[in-house]
Amino acid sequence: MPGYDNCVRVFDTSVDYSSAKQIHKCVALRIPSVKNIPICVYDPAIDIHVSRTIIANGNWEVANIQKVLSILQNDPRLVFLDLGCNVGVYTIAVAKFGRPVTALDANRKNLEMLTTSLQKGNITGMVMLIWNALSDKAETVGFKEDNRNIGGLQMVSGVTNTTLLGDSNSSVAIVLDDLVPLFRNKSVFIKMDIETYDLKAIMGGKKFFEQVDVKYMFMDST
Repeated sequence: MPGYDNCVRVFDTSVDYSSAKQIHKCVALRIPSVKNIPICVYDPAIDIHVSRTIIANGNWEVANIQKVLSILQNDPRLVFLDLGCNVGVYTIAVAKFGRPVTALDANRKNLEMLTTSLQKGNITGMVMLIWNALSDKAETVGFKEDNRNIGGLQMVSGVTNTTLLGDSNSSVAIVLDDLVPLFRNKSVFIKMDIETYDLKAIMGGKKFFEQVDVKYMFMDST
């Protein structure tokens, strides 16, 4: 894509992924601050935390999301950057709230599901999806999967035999600095949840934090 590093992979949200086998069902995401909107989830047997909770309760981390929306409401200049978007709870809520979102995830399956959610909710135009991992250097990373917790997928650095890797078990890592052209001179709220790679991601963002006005940063502490 012109203006971006060649390794930054913008995911096509115009494609129909509604028949993707990982989509268990699409349910209503219920956030008090916004109208209900569809979100597609995994089978709760293989996603025992996020998808299971959404199916049971209609939301995930609702208090945190409401705090994010409150901050955005108080500063109309802020754009939202969702690093490690998973099935897209934060992305969907913020986009439905009316704020532009850029969402990044290493797992193509997540982005296929999120694309379907965006299409069903008619908010595709509010969101740019990026299919990359984040690290402190550009590289190919493998996946270490948890069969009961899709959201707990971890990246494995230093992969040497890439012939055994495909779209389902690997991704191309970029550094945060690669996203500078997208956010230069903008005020940004970052939510980061990339399973043990948070520090590496920050280390790859020297120029990003110099040239981008990062007002808020919310990180998963678990």
